[in-house]
Amino acid sequence: MHTGTATLFSIAATVSLAVIGMALALLVVWQDPYRRSNQYFGLASLALAVYGIFYALWQVAQQFDMAPRPIYFTIATLYIVSALLLFKFALAFAEVSPRILRAELAVSIPVGVTLIALVWTDNVYTRFVPLASGTYGYSVTPVGYAALGSGLLYMLACIAILNRQRTPKAHELVLAIGVMGVGILGFSLIPVLRRYPFNVLAVAVAMITLGRQMIKYQVFQPLEDLNAELALKNAEIIEASRAKSQFLANMSHELRTPLNSIIGYTDLVLNRTYGDVTPTQVDRLEKVRRNGRLLLELINDVLDLSRIEAGRMDLSFSRISTVALLDTVTQQFAVRAVEKGLTLVRAYGDLPALWADEARAQQILTNLLSNAVRYTEQGWVIVRGHYDATLNHVIVSITDTGIGIPIDQQTLIFDAFMQTDGTLTRAQDSTGLGLAITQQLTRLHHGDLWFESTVGRGSTFHVALPAAPEKIPAGVIFKPRQQKSGALILVIDRDSAAIRRLQEVMDADHMRLYGTCSVNEGLMLAHDLKPDLIVLDLGLSEADGPQVFDALRNDPNTAHLPILAVTDDPGAPPPAADGTVHRFDGPTAQRDQIRALLARADAPQGVAS
Repeated sequence: MHTGTATLFSIAATVSLAVIGMALALLVVWQDPYRRSNQYFGLASLALAVYGIFYALWQVAQQFDMAPRPIYFTIATLYIVSALLLFKFALAFAEVSPRILRAELAVSIPVGVTLIALVWTDNVYTRFVPLASGTYGYSVTPVGYAALGSGLLYMLACIAILNRQRTPKAHELVLAIGVMGVGILGFSLIPVLRRYPFNVLAVAVAMITLGRQMIKYQVFQPLEDLNAELALKNAEIIEASRAKSQFLANMSHELRTPLNSIIGYTDLVLNRTYGDVTPTQVDRLEKVRRNGRLLLELINDVLDLSRIEAGRMDLSFSRISTVALLDTVTQQFAVRAVEKGLTLVRAYGDLPALWADEARAQQILTNLLSNAVRYTEQGWVIVRGHYDATLNHVIVSITDTGIGIPIDQQTLIFDAFMQTDGTLTRAQDSTGLGLAITQQLTRLHHGDLWFESTVGRGSTFHVALPAAPEKIPAGVIFKPRQQKSGALILVIDRDSAAIRRLQEVMDADHMRLYGTCSVNEGLMLAHDLKPDLIVLDLGLSEADGPQVFDALRNDPNTAHLPILAVTDDPGAPPPAADGTVHRFDGPTAQRDQIRALLARADAPQGVAS
């Protein structure tokens, strides 16, 4: 006996139903196994999975000399149980009233028990005969048709109940129940469809449809509702934040007036406007004035932060001279740095103009430099600048040798009222709002702010602000062509052709040469590369050459590097008292001097001669 096409098709369909049933049962367990509707669906899925397995056995029962009746009775029983469970799932999932659920339960149990009893008493299916395709054929008795009719009536009642519900969820379930009804009708009235498992295909489609509805309303719909609720909450939070910021702005404005009066009258008393004061009174009034100014600074910072958070910080963009701005800011802290015994180094040359709000750009740089001076007790504070042609940003870097920032606090450093020890009672007077405001102002300029820091060794803060909207020539950096090792030479020269010629000679001599015609790029490369020797053209411009020399000597990262100062002016003075200025007829002579300087282990620190 052989297995026909219909049998193979039936086996494939029933195995697929078994797989789908197991998958949906697992889905219910994963989603919410304690929900009543999910329990019905999970049990129905398991019953249909077993139904599919037994149906596949039924298709090949003849080839293994199996008795057809017990297998088919089991199939019919599993189908009845799963169908009733699916109907109960649909009603529970549609959230019909408890009264209807109790009525359905009172009807479904007798109907189910009666149908199963009729099946096992051989009153539904009869005349099982072997077929040439390798399976069995059978007929349905009149009692069987009556039983199938009662099942259809029960199904129609469930559909009517779902249609009466006013929720889209209930109406969408009608399609799945209707597909099962079509499967039962086709299976009962068209004998040829019994050879092809039409009812199996119908119940598989119904299961997939019901599973899709369950996922939609138990997974995706809650997510949509949650997202909508979160969006509403976010809008409320934003509105509350704006109201808070508006309140702070109003309060800050009202507080500044009496506080200015307190500070003003304190100044008048200290200036002896109203007569002499004792030393003890002077000491106490100085504390009043100092704390009053700190409180005024705090109020101003709170006002700025509240304006930014409320979206009321209006910027007036214009073209600003970067060098003039840096000079102004560094000059403000020069006296204070001297009083603390710090060296304030201006390691920047000519820079492109900024496109920014001048007052706010100055506030950004002032906050950064103020922190550098405030938290540095000894050593240096260095201000650098260079131009990033790719981003069209001017990048200002402020390095200090202060206390540094612990790693566990670096992610919090831009939070409001945050200081490096997490308190507001440091020895240094600070509001704790400076970096938070600086970051916000930088973002309003479409710039960037970042830093590197090591505890006990200091920090470097970098702020990138947009350059003025014009075509600005980028500082070209010449890099080694082939050499990967060897002595590293940095050339800062106004003549790019001279750099190229010297680079060819140095490549042949197995040395690595970096070169640039830009003062800022040269200072940046010296700081980052720490070369074995720097070749500096003193004729970069009228004053830039000596200024670059001073910047290199005052920077602790480059102060120890030997410098070969060169010029084509025979009367040029040396950049330092113990220095020497060299003139070369060509790159070969310059290379020989470089060799000699590198070979001198006792070369003086500061100026190569």
